[in-house]
Amino acid sequence: MIGAVLAGTAGVVAALSETKTPDKKHLSRAGWILLSLGIFGFAITLCSQVVEWVKAAYDAEEAQRQNAIVLSEIRRAVTRLETISFNIYMHIPVDDPGFKVYRDRLDAGITGLIDNYAHVAECHAGIEAVTKHTDDWEHAVIKICSDEGLPTKERDGLAATLIIDTVPRIALYKTPVDIALFRKLFNPAPADLHLMPIATAPNITGVLDEAGKLEGISLQRSALIAPPDKWYPSGEIVSVEDLVGAEAVIYMPWTESAPAESMWKQSGVSVMFYFNHQLVRLDRDATPAVDATGQQVFTYIFKREDFQKAR
Repeated sequence: MIGAVLAGTAGVVAALSETKTPDKKHLSRAGWILLSLGIFGFAITLCSQVVEWVKAAYDAEEAQRQNAIVLSEIRRAVTRLETISFNIYMHIPVDDPGFKVYRDRLDAGITGLIDNYAHVAECHAGIEAVTKHTDDWEHAVIKICSDEGLPTKERDGLAATLIIDTVPRIALYKTPVDIALFRKLFNPAPADLHLMPIATAPNITGVLDEAGKLEGISLQRSALIAPPDKWYPSGEIVSVEDLVGAEAVIYMPWTESAPAESMWKQSGVSVMFYFNHQLVRLDRDATPAVDATGQQVFTYIFKREDFQKAR
């Protein structure tokens, strides 16, 4: 509008006034007014165009943001959590003093395998070889094949507490928490989603060293179902979409004075999740951390790519 008024004014000035001095070498007063109006009009037009560009860019960005919100809500609706289960893997330190009794018993059983020239998949005293070299047992992989090989409190003490009696739990937070405050946040404040799984039988495997002695133990619990009636949701995590950027805190439901805490602290942990029966494989071990009470926990931060490669 202002540009049109200026153009009209300039036209009137040009029609009614002489724009140059009589010698045609300089602009007259009317000429200077006309030039000033032209420059001012150009500036106004340019500013108006810039404002339109900025507004168009803002409108496009706002439309994109609104579309992202709508798409996110659609994804939340179609990926609403109905079932959650997970597999948990623990790498247990066999050198811990609390593990000694059970390790000695396993080493005795392994010696029996070797002395009896046991073949692969031949169960002896609750232990069998999964793989081995043809001529020796160097770095052979063994597994527990019957209840006879499992630890018990009466015979093996703390090893049974860690392997048999206690199943890790998982607290999910929409916004990652300060692990130093984990117990204070969790008791009494609940997690956004709390997974308390139903225990399944452990699958225990071990690796032998060059001398045929137990070098390491791995524990796997598969298809741990976290029943929905024990989720205790806050409403912040109700779908797979809500898990992007969320934190999983894996912990043991025992007190700081638990005797098996020393072994748990030295363990390594990794988890494979199934959300609505869709596998989310986290290609990394959980990160160990110690809370303010001195207890060990393990954490994951879910990344969007974790779900993009889910199957």
